[in-house]
Amino acid sequence: MGRAARRGGVFAAGLAVLATGAAVQAQAAHGERAGAGLTVAARQAAAPPWNTCGHSDPPVLRAGMESELVACVKRRLVKLGYDPGSYSEHYDDETRQAIWAFQKVNGQRARDRVDAATWRALAHPRAPRKLVSRGAARRVEINLSKQVLTFYLGHRPVLITHISTGSGRRFCSQGWCRRARTPVGDFRVYRRVPRWERSPLGYMYKPAYFHGGYAVHGSVSVPPYPDSHGCVRVPLHVSERLFPALHIGTRVHLRR
Repeated sequence: MGRAARRGGVFAAGLAVLATGAAVQAQAAHGERAGAGLTVAARQAAAPPWNTCGHSDPPVLRAGMESELVACVKRRLVKLGYDPGSYSEHYDDETRQAIWAFQKVNGQRARDRVDAATWRALAHPRAPRKLVSRGAARRVEINLSKQVLTFYLGHRPVLITHISTGSGRRFCSQGWCRRARTPVGDFRVYRRVPRWERSPLGYMYKPAYFHGGYAVHGSVSVPPYPDSHGCVRVPLHVSERLFPALHIGTRVHLRR
């Protein structure tokens, strides 16, 4: 089965859920499979302890491996609100970026393996730290220190992803120079482009602009550290799922 087909099977319902609050309500009420990663707090509270894929001492998983344990970890990540791309047994780049996000939320350094510390965290996960005490039901919170974005719907964290923001390096474009910094503050999405868009600084996939030329957008390059000119880069596969949820007016909160 092709990559697009596999991802469609796993996350098609998730796209619909992110697009409508009513779907989240229905999933919470009926416990459907599609809501596995989208009612994080309620499911974590009600679920029995996770059995680390049936292994008392699970092995280290590394990028590039193929194993049923990889598929098991992906299922766990989806239930916790992360997006590993598919349920395949391949530890691919999309899996790696979901692992990075999970590790950072759980106080670990982003790395290309699932080791003993990450297995323990998968069994006893932390929720993302809320950055806004009385935020809107639908909002984006961007933790610049951890390089993590959390999308909330119905006051629940429904999608958590690794990001890359302003590098802090000096750059010049169109005759003027500045530092690559991502703004801190409270904003709203005011413009959306449902396709690739070319800017003076490069291409952006499905950008959702929240402050001047700053946007949350998909990118082919989302390293585990700040590297952008100031925008909030997210992995391409996550952008496919996040963009439909970023309606005009959606609140965007950025904190250090």
